[in-house]
Amino acid sequence: MKTKAEEIARIAHTVNKAYCEALGDQSQPDWDEAPDWQKESAVAGVKFHQDNPEAGPQASHEAWLAQKEADGWTFGEEKDAEAKTHPCMVPFADLPVEQQAKDHIFRSIVHACSDIDMKGQSKKVGKISETINLCLEKAKGNALCLALKEAIREAKRVGE
Repeated sequence: MKTKAEEIARIAHTVNKAYCEALGDQSQPDWDEAPDWQKESAVAGVKFHQDNPEAGPQASHEAWLAQKEADGWTFGEEKDAEAKTHPCMVPFADLPVEQQAKDHIFRSIVHACSDIDMKGQSKKVGKISETINLCLEKAKGNALCLALKEAIREAKRVGE
């Protein structure tokens, strides 16, 4: 049985994947295909926000950066798991705005999902889904709205 942190990490990963794809980045695998290090990183991020509810996106990135450095990762122009290089191995302020947005999205997902009982959440998910659909209608395919719509699909799947 998966822990709540693992389920939230799965949702956050799915949203991140959808967001990346909306930006043209097709490099993110589905959760079930993701390597263990990637899943463990997502779970660690969830636990960080659950243990530090006041922490903002910058603190989230700093915690991720510290964990990556401890695991031997360094800056590289390309993300390469074998070489342990990643282009986001920089201070939060130096990240492109699209990458900063991922930390905002991740934090929001953790906080929203932490308030939901992962079993029997259908009414709350339904109301959120209506909001996302309105957002999509107004934004005409905005990357963030597409990612959020994917989060709703994943949250519904997890709650079944």
